Amino acid sequence: MTACPICELANVDSSSRADADATSFQCQRCGSFVLEEQFLSYGSSEAAAWPTDAPGRHRVSAALRAATDRGVSTRLMAVEDLRDLVSNYPGPRDVIEQLELLLLHIHQRLQGEGAGGLCVLDPEVGQSVVGARSREELSFCLDQLAGQGLVEGKTLNGRKGAGPVPPKGYRPTLKGWERLRELTRHRRDGTKAFVAMWFNEEATGAAFDKGIKPALENRGFRPCRVDNVEHNDKICDRIVAEIRESALVIADFTGHRGGVYFEAGLAKGLGIPLIWTCRDNGSDDEDGLSRAHFDTRQYNHITWKTGEEDKLRQRLEDRIRATISPPDVAWTPVSV
Repeated sequence: MTACPICELANVDSSSRADADATSFQCQRCGSFVLEEQFLSYGSSEAAAWPTDAPGRHRVSAALRAATDRGVSTRLMAVEDLRDLVSNYPGPRDVIEQLELLLLHIHQRLQGEGAGGLCVLDPEVGQSVVGARSREELSFCLDQLAGQGLVEGKTLNGRKGAGPVPPKGYRPTLKGWERLRELTRHRRDGTKAFVAMWFNEEATGAAFDKGIKPALENRGFRPCRVDNVEHNDKICDRIVAEIRESALVIADFTGHRGGVYFEAGLAKGLGIPLIWTCRDNGSDDEDGLSRAHFDTRQYNHITWKTGEEDKLRQRLEDRIRATISPPDVAWTPVSV
């Protein structure tokens, strides 16, 4: 048994992998993940051990937990992987979203007979559910839900947890079920992936047809391009509506179109997972990554070359597999 190198929870299971210098971890708080050798020193309690340019431990822990809950196997090899993981996890932005996420979690984890079942929450390990920094922050969220009459708690006699505070059972009240209906009514389309790019057949047509589109379909997502959607609205209104409904956005910056920057920024602001791509045919490529705006070049782009669209498909598919929760029900294209 060892401490988790991500959240520092004691006594987590770990095992060496035969395929590389890596270790598999099973943490009650973070879930299942694989770390390359260079990450193993981050389990120290010394603040200097955690990379200064990496997201906070609690944010990485929450992202890993969300990925594990959706069946995604996460492998971390560099600090860029931590940033990608967190940027692709639409975690709560404030306490209101924390409360909503916690109520949804309690609903999804009910054990027993229907609405009378209980969701057992251990405050020591459950904090990753809402991206909390401590068990006290999770306890605050639970107290707020109970205070609003949305959940009721029940003491579990003789139940021991991972920390000093014993776990309790929670279930939604009638008022809580009403709130759940409101929350689930406005959920995003879990299979839709919005593609923001320069739709120039000569420059990017093959990248979409042979790279982006098949990568999304192979991972169970439905590609959405506004130029392929029938509508009677202004194009900007339709774009905003489609992005809001999407579970994932692919932004390709080839050609440096202003609309792509806007659409990527909108997705980022809405907390929708975003993957950056761009053509890179060398320093002389006027439409390539070397001429992209400075503010976006800092992000980890998947680059591609003209004529090598299959490599784009594979790299994009690998990135989606590693960092994006798969849709609950995969979308399958229909042949006609």
